[in-house]
Amino acid sequence: MTVLPDLVRRPVRLPLVARLRDHGDQVAVITTDGRLTYHELADRVDEVAYRLGSHRRLVARPDDLLT
Repeated sequence: MTVLPDLVRRPVRLPLVARLRDHGDQVAVITTDGRLTYHELADRVDEVAYRLGSHRRLVARPDDLLT
């Protein structure tokens, strides 16, 4: 797994991140590309949450049907 060099440890903002971290180095995800621990998963969730910011917004993906 590649960790982004600009990733700076921030206070945990989401309860989910704290709960994921509680499981430490236990395996959370297994794929054909490898394994991801709960700690690594928490890092990824925290990073995505940071990038998304605190503002709520509606997001539509290209394959979503909007009627």
